Amino acid sequence: MVVIPRFLNTMLASHLEAEQPMTSQGYPAVNDDGELRWARDPSDPERLLFVSAEGEAIQHDNFYKRHFKPAVKAAVPAEKHRLRFHDLRHTCAAMLIAQGNHPKAIQDHLARPQGHSDHVQRLRPPAAVRA
Repeated sequence: MVVIPRFLNTMLASHLEAEQPMTSQGYPAVNDDGELRWARDPSDPERLLFVSAEGEAIQHDNFYKRHFKPAVKAAVPAEKHRLRFHDLRHTCAAMLIAQGNHPKAIQDHLARPQGHSDHVQRLRPPAAVRA
């Protein structure tokens, strides 16, 4: 689960309402195992945020090319245009550390099935942060 600020929740709800009409199958969502399912309730908290023009789960490469990279180019200086989606995890971790959060809480917040299982490893800043 990702906790988001109330203002962003309102913006995302507006996006979902405007950009994602219900298809004949329902709204694309995910189950607890991360598998695609179809929801009938427009307020289902597991609805997908970005979908294809057909209203289905968007492929990673398409999301990256059509949404993420254009957003990066519009939002950050040219020298940061090589920003990867994964870099946002590092940014989040750095911000949580700066706020004084406990390393174990950060690890739990950013938990995923593989990698970075040792919170000490996470605390070692990547070269870009150390420089």
